[in-house]
Amino acid sequence: MGDFDDIQRELREAVGGEIRAEAEENERLTELGRRRQWDLAEVARRSMNRGDDVTVEASGRTHRGTITAVGSDYLVVETESGVVEARLPKVIITVWRRRSGGTSLKPAAETWRARLAELEQNGESAILLAAGKEIGGVIAVVAADHVEVTDADGTAHVFPIELTELVLRPRLPSGY
Repeated sequence: MGDFDDIQRELREAVGGEIRAEAEENERLTELGRRRQWDLAEVARRSMNRGDDVTVEASGRTHRGTITAVGSDYLVVETESGVVEARLPKVIITVWRRRSGGTSLKPAAETWRARLAELEQNGESAILLAAGKEIGGVIAVVAADHVEVTDADGTAHVFPIELTELVLRPRLPSGY
C-alpha cells in the first residue's frame, strides 16, 4: 500500500505544481497588461506613492530625488539642491523602487502650462532648461504658446512652451 500512497502523493504534487505555475504565469500576464495601459504620469504617480528614489534626466543633466507631485504632463522632484519640475514627454525617469513610504499629494496645477503660470505668479528666480539650453531668471510671461524669462540683466528670452524640459528652483542656503 505504501507504493500506491507514494504514487498518489507524487501525482498530487505534480498537478499542484502545474496549477501553481499556471496561476503565477496568469498573474504575471495580468500585471503586464495593466502596466501596458499606464501613461508616464501613472508611472510617476506610482513611484511617488511608493516614495521611490528617481533620477530625472533632460539634455544630459540628471537630478536625483523623490517625486512629490505629478500633474497630467509633468512631475515635481525634491532633490538635495532644490526642486526640479519636469515635463514628462521631455525627460527620462530612472526608478529605484521602495517597499514603503511615499505620498499621494495632488499638484496645485494639473498641466505643465498651468504650473509655469503658477511659477510666473510666484515671481521667484529659477533656471529653465529649454531645447538643451539653461536660461536663468524670472518667468515674466506664460502665453498661449510661449514663455518669456527675464534674466538678471533685464534681457528677455522667449521660447515655445513645447521646448521647455524642466524648471530648477535651487534651494537657498540657510540664513536667507
